Amino acid sequence: LLHGSMMQNELDHNHDHFLDMPVSKTVALMDRWKYESGKRVESMFGFKYLRDERTGGSIDFNPETDKLTTNAYGLGVTTNRAELFAKTSYGFIGKEYQSLGLQLSGVYHDQEAYYGLRIYEGTEQSFYANLIFLSIIGNTQHKYKAGISYLYDQYDEQFDTLILDRKESVPGAFFEYTYDDLKKLSLVAGIRADVYDGEKVMISPRFHAKYKISPMATLRASVGNGFRTANIFAENAAYLASSRAWIINGVLLPERAWNYGLNFTQQFFAGAREGTFTLDLYRTDFTNQVIVDADADPTKLFFYNLTGKSYSNSAQAEVNYEWFKGFNTRLAYKLYDVKQTYSDELLRVPLVPKQRALLFVSYATNDDHWEFTATTQWIGTQRLPDTQSNPDAYQFPEESPSYFKLLGQVTYAIKSWEFYLGGENLTNFTQEERIIAAHDPFGPYFDTSIVWGPLSGATVYGGLRFSIK
Repeated sequence: LLHGSMMQNELDHNHDHFLDMPVSKTVALMDRWKYESGKRVESMFGFKYLRDERTGGSIDFNPETDKLTTNAYGLGVTTNRAELFAKTSYGFIGKEYQSLGLQLSGVYHDQEAYYGLRIYEGTEQSFYANLIFLSIIGNTQHKYKAGISYLYDQYDEQFDTLILDRKESVPGAFFEYTYDDLKKLSLVAGIRADVYDGEKVMISPRFHAKYKISPMATLRASVGNGFRTANIFAENAAYLASSRAWIINGVLLPERAWNYGLNFTQQFFAGAREGTFTLDLYRTDFTNQVIVDADADPTKLFFYNLTGKSYSNSAQAEVNYEWFKGFNTRLAYKLYDVKQTYSDELLRVPLVPKQRALLFVSYATNDDHWEFTATTQWIGTQRLPDTQSNPDAYQFPEESPSYFKLLGQVTYAIKSWEFYLGGENLTNFTQEERIIAAHDPFGPYFDTSIVWGPLSGATVYGGLRFSIK
């Protein structure tokens, strides 16, 4: 795979003298190989490479003369990323149910960036290995999976005077048992143990159940516990292009949470056509979380460990139906209830929509030459970070309005060629007020992070694909 893209048009839809989106150049390369011995050994290995360059900021910004000066506000991000990966499995003679697998991956990620007068430099070196043994207990109704894993992560990051260097060496082991009665019921129970920070043993159990209520209806349930280390720069990149001071209160501990889920799937027939109805209910309860607080002070961004409640509830209903041959629709609705405790106050997490809805329509002709797709999205209201004490944020409300987005594409295929024409944000809805203190980008109240809607208007694109078989 060789991919290249370039966007060099300087767009300022709302006339605030800042680019709606950075100009960019991207090159991506991937090569993947598969090996099959025809007997017991199968393997896949390959590599990926990405280089991405982006420049944005004021429409008057010239990186050759204005970089890291107060002549004009500008930002630039250059990313280089390389990945190596390999998977190998060994099947035992006469035991089709038994195998041994090895997964390996390595990542080198380097990013250099500047935001006005502020510099970010970050490097990640990561290695992961996973050895898995699969077999049965007595018969194929009782299966198990066991193995060991190892993760090494090294991060070296600096933003302004804030330096975050971190090394993690995490060995682990896991065991998973699966029961399947081959008719209605299947159960999966697993547990893993990881040695974190050289001494802390983190136990992560999980359980899944699947029950076929009828030939057309299935119920699934899950519960599990897991942990992760927060990467505050990568996960909060939107705040880098602002004047906010980043402040870490205390030692940030690993995030840990319990997850619960229910899924109900019902197949149905309306006339001679088949459809599906799906209902998903999920909840996450955090026992620890790194809180990102943009409410306490408009000139600061605070990071601290959770003290209090933090949870996420979501419910989604979806209907898929083929009205006639080649014409399919999908209608979905999702409700979010996501709250965290900020300085002893339980609040909605900012910039997360309360509700979302989607209507997807597609039609393909019988001769497979033409395909038409259209997607309408509705994004509900979002709580915005508190800006009441920011004297330049008079235009920002406490909550964003809801809005619609429309996407569509037409594709014509003939032999090895595909020609396509499409559009994004065809309703042409944009967030007009998007930068706080745009007139003073080097002042204390400059903030570009409160983005709740599209920044660019209707976009039309076209292209072609050529396939070699």
